[in-house]
Amino acid sequence: MSDVQTCSLCPRLCRHACPVSVGTGREAATPTAIAGVLVDHARGQVSDELARQAATLCVDCGACQDACHLHQPLPAMLREARDVLLSPSPEPDLPAVPAGVSVLLLIAQSADSLRPTAQVPSDAHVVVCPDRLGVDHDFGSSPALGAVLAAFTGLELYTMDGGIFDVLHRAGLEPKWALDVPPTSVGSCVCALGERPPLACCGARGPLREHHPESAVHLAQAFARRLAPGSVLLDTRCAQHLRNSGCAVDPHGVARQGETA
Repeated sequence: MSDVQTCSLCPRLCRHACPVSVGTGREAATPTAIAGVLVDHARGQVSDELARQAATLCVDCGACQDACHLHQPLPAMLREARDVLLSPSPEPDLPAVPAGVSVLLLIAQSADSLRPTAQVPSDAHVVVCPDRLGVDHDFGSSPALGAVLAAFTGLELYTMDGGIFDVLHRAGLEPKWALDVPPTSVGSCVCALGERPPLACCGARGPLREHHPESAVHLAQAFARRLAPGSVLLDTRCAQHLRNSGCAVDPHGVARQGETA
């Protein structure tokens, strides 16, 4: 039996770990239901469009695999399915690295609200990455990750943005955090801290936001209800997504109070 068939028939269910399933309450968003659609698609029983809808109900956080007693690689299977079902992701517009530079601080925008601390070497060269190295359009095992690896291999990398950290990590690099934020004050998106409790993602990452915008809003609002006032969002992408979803997050990525602004 294939891995995806095993997931489609699993009686244990990892739905409690999936932020999309928990945050939206959609039965179709449970990992078991998604796997079932992909099995039916492989058998020619459902359309490509239905398979696309299923495979994109995902923020690619890996929580389902972490919760799985059999360690099934469902995240990788969904990425492979999206590589087949979706149009190819564009190559990221990678920044140029000046000759002789060995330490980089990669930031999402020139006016990042959170400033680096003394843990960043003084000789770090600051590089602005407006599209966060392609995190918003990197849905699968894209060749773009190979380009990121080639561009930054051998460099000491720091960032204060969770999306950039996510891409660097997925490309096989070892970035370091440029911020020293007390854990009790952090709004722990999975892409920022590597933590995977239920609702660890606000819905800004993965293919969910583009293909299921209403579900991404529901997920943002569910995430916001868990944030204590004063929590800091390390990923500027997440802060913007929460604001766009009507959640109370100020321009500096700090949660105010309540679910909506």
